[in-house]
Amino acid sequence: GQLLRLTGDPLYADEIERSAYNPLLAAQKDDGTWWCHYSPLEGRRQPAPEQCNMHMNCCVANGPRGLMLLPRLAVMNGGNGPMINFYEPGTATVPLHSGNTVQLEIKSDYPRAGVVEVVVRPASAENFTLSLRIPAWSRATKVELNGKTVTDIKPGDYARLTRTWKPGDRVRLALDFTVSCEKDPGGSGRVAITRGPVVFSLDKRITKPASGSGVVEADTRGVVKAVAAKPVGVRMALDVPFDAGGKRVLLRFCDYASAGRTWGEDSTLRVWLPQPLNLADPFAGMPAPPKQP
Repeated sequence: GQLLRLTGDPLYADEIERSAYNPLLAAQKDDGTWWCHYSPLEGRRQPAPEQCNMHMNCCVANGPRGLMLLPRLAVMNGGNGPMINFYEPGTATVPLHSGNTVQLEIKSDYPRAGVVEVVVRPASAENFTLSLRIPAWSRATKVELNGKTVTDIKPGDYARLTRTWKPGDRVRLALDFTVSCEKDPGGSGRVAITRGPVVFSLDKRITKPASGSGVVEADTRGVVKAVAAKPVGVRMALDVPFDAGGKRVLLRFCDYASAGRTWGEDSTLRVWLPQPLNLADPFAGMPAPPKQP
């Protein structure tokens, strides 16, 4: 957060967002009573004391502190006006250098959907710059100001809109929520499935075995034609296609924060996928789940 404040570089906002939606939310048990010391990318979750063998519960205090910092970074005050970093629905009132204020109302179902509307309400008409983070993962973002297209929108940068703003002005963003197949940067040959800032995972509760073995169907850009599925017991679900020797097979994934939610073997999870993956036993080859003390 401090690097974002000091540099104004949206790269840090991208990384904070990915960390928040994935390992941070995943570390909290559904009822809020426990937190993980770390969020595994395969296996199952455990309470913090059993992970670090220190039998200390500091994560139960520090986890909520991380959540409480996020609203302070969602909308910030830049040198020439407000900067919007995160797009969850909410309202923020930001002071301007003139001494007036501007209210920003963010309307969205982010990160389930990529359409965001920002209603701008300055106390009176005033000239300033509204900066909107364009995530690096959003390859083809569309921005409209009062219904007119804004050009020169670049991924991994801020769209800086400078004008005399009037109460009721509206900005609309359509972010590119393409499902992507990302390769393990360590060179293992494994891949992971992402959509926007959200990482997806296999989970034994919702992933039904198929037959044969297969690789994720993706084009040369890593784009995957996954299909949204009804999220039962999870926040989001995707049916991801695999090529099993010319046969198309779908496996169901859920968002990583929802995976492993029972903290037991029944919700064993897996993010990094061997290629090819054993579709009949997609959890094969993983370390044995740790035993409860």
